Amino acid sequence: SAGPAGKYKAFIQNLFIGGLLLWYPLISSGVRLDWSGGLWEAWQWFHEAWVGIMLAVALVLTVYSMFVYLWNYRTVVRGQT
Repeated sequence: SAGPAGKYKAFIQNLFIGGLLLWYPLISSGVRLDWSGGLWEAWQWFHEAWVGIMLAVALVLTVYSMFVYLWNYRTVVRGQT
């Protein structure tokens, strides 16, 4: 089973994907319904930041979990028994 780093990575990836899937319908609705104002602009800023930050964190955790995996199974990777 996945270790803690892999589980955190999967959780953050799900947050990123959820934010990304929500982005297109919100923008489409905003354009179609002519949403404007400070609250809408603040939400757009927050949502863009959320998606960007979650992507960056997921990328870092992906690389980190790979190193943890390789370190934990270094004897297998090296071909030693």
